Amino acid sequence: MVREWSGLLQRKRLIFSTSSSMTSLIDINFHQLAIYKSLGFGTRMQFNMNLISQCINAFSAWVSVSLQDRMPRRMVLTWGTLGCSLMLAANAGFSAAWASYGTGTKNLDVGRAGATFYMLFGVVYAFTVSRAHLFLSRNSH
Repeated sequence: MVREWSGLLQRKRLIFSTSSSMTSLIDINFHQLAIYKSLGFGTRMQFNMNLISQCINAFSAWVSVSLQDRMPRRMVLTWGTLGCSLMLAANAGFSAAWASYGTGTKNLDVGRAGATFYMLFGVVYAFTVSRAHLFLSRNSH
């Protein structure tokens, strides 16, 4: 009987940590389509890139939860927070360069680099935050 509940709680924690990480990213990913549109991607490619990004983020959260007991929590949270900051800083730099072009010709490599750092932020965020949510859910019982 105890093992049944233990397994159920483990699955519940996994679902909670992954889904809560993904719902946090929904706010961020809302702007993803506009970014891809400004880079000149068609509607179908915007959808494909958004879908791929979501799948990669979910996989990153799953890997994080799978490694939960093998990696020190504080180290992952510290380095993950630093990684999120660096990814957002790089994205902001490329976005500022992209915005400075105005309505003239634009260097698509700058926009692509901004979108890449945007996707990398999602990966680092999913890896870091899903661990934090799982840690909090474990300690709340």
